[in-house]
Amino acid sequence: MRRSLTLSLLFCMGVLWQAPDLEAFTSEVNNLWPGPVSLTLDDAGRANEQTALGPLFGSYEIPDERKVTTFRPLWLQVEHPQINAQSTHIVYPFLNFYSTDGASHWHFLNFIRANSIDDGRVKKKELWPFLFYENDLNSGRQTKAVWPIAGGFDGFFGRDHIDFVLWPLYIRTEKRGEVRYSTPWPFVQTLTGEATGFAIWPIAGSFHRPEVYRRRFALWPLIYDSEDLRPDHDGLHQRGFLPFYTQESADGLKAETFLWPFFGYTNESDPRPEYREIRYFWPFLVQGRGEEKYVNRWGPFYTHSIKPGSEKWWFLWPLLRREHIDLKFMTRSRTQVLYFIYRGETQYNDYGFKASKRRLWPLFSRWDDGAGHVQIQTLDPFGIFFPNNEKVHANWTPLFSIYRYDRRQDDIRHSVLWNLLVIERGGEGQKRWQFGPIITREHTPEKGTSWNILRGLIRYDSREAKKWSFLWPKSGEPQP
Repeated sequence: MRRSLTLSLLFCMGVLWQAPDLEAFTSEVNNLWPGPVSLTLDDAGRANEQTALGPLFGSYEIPDERKVTTFRPLWLQVEHPQINAQSTHIVYPFLNFYSTDGASHWHFLNFIRANSIDDGRVKKKELWPFLFYENDLNSGRQTKAVWPIAGGFDGFFGRDHIDFVLWPLYIRTEKRGEVRYSTPWPFVQTLTGEATGFAIWPIAGSFHRPEVYRRRFALWPLIYDSEDLRPDHDGLHQRGFLPFYTQESADGLKAETFLWPFFGYTNESDPRPEYREIRYFWPFLVQGRGEEKYVNRWGPFYTHSIKPGSEKWWFLWPLLRREHIDLKFMTRSRTQVLYFIYRGETQYNDYGFKASKRRLWPLFSRWDDGAGHVQIQTLDPFGIFFPNNEKVHANWTPLFSIYRYDRRQDDIRHSVLWNLLVIERGGEGQKRWQFGPIITREHTPEKGTSWNILRGLIRYDSREAKKWSFLWPKSGEPQP
């Protein structure tokens, strides 16, 4: 019994640690699936990558750019050594820690958060929406608030400063020289400072800042009158008596709506580009023609609109949407089916450049950077909702990547079931595939074909005089 156990342990150690002799490829795949799988940096530009336990553990590094380590979906760490920055995430996006030179920040879903900036000279803590604290030794600014009891804020909700006591009984806000008192908010409002006004919301109100604006309302939002008084603007004047009538007027603009929002028209003329639009039971029937704008809407069946820099189509809204955007240096073309079921984007220019993204939710995604790098993944349920979120791509997307295709110029790599099966093809006729630690096959035109079963327990190499060998012989060792 003990002898059998000893032989079994020796056999397993040989399978796990005896690496096959693979000399032809510039990259190296050391596949001990479901244990560690290592894919090292190659001439095609791929990152050093290690995985284990299928999709659960992963690590990859792009030199001088970033290193990512994760135990999915519980833990994720992203390092940026060139700027000495690091972030750690627990079940992203729930608990997140960030640090860089002289600054640190952590938050729980942005409801509980704390910052330390300039080596602690600026400190902020928030338990949203109840507790707020800030101590800025650089500017001398301090913020302390316990909502809804009392407190004050700087730079909050678009205001320069906010004070409150027993919210909503008393609120005082400042913005660009205007001081607004709400007692209580939002029902009684008084405006002082560089602007004046008073309102009992929603019954009536009037606010005026000379040479900036004048705003009045009654039975909000049914009756309103708003004027832009800035001398360097076009004098936009908006008024309405909802739902019966609204009007907009400015230099070169007149628009009226009857039985808002259904029927109306818009006329634009000098100094604006010429444009005329008629709305019949908006938003379904709209016809607009002009020098720079065009609308032909027969909703929900068909819509075609043109604005400076963009052109859009809808077919059987919301079934199919297409869009062309002129970015000056290139054109971006987008196609959507049912908003997110399918989304495709192509970027191209007049010099032959063409890059694209394709996503069919949740089945696959395809990405082509236009420079010979193509990636395909199946499945991909998150990419279409978080197309630019690196942390989602690192922590959640690989959990579903049962198949991944990666092409760099003429170098191609396939990965099936989280690297259980890895298939590679090089640009000079090189071919290699590995099925975990069980079977490896490699072929190059110069060196022929080699097979490894159980990482060398049985080995075939067409380059050797004796092609077959057994029990993990070392490279260069005489064959029995």
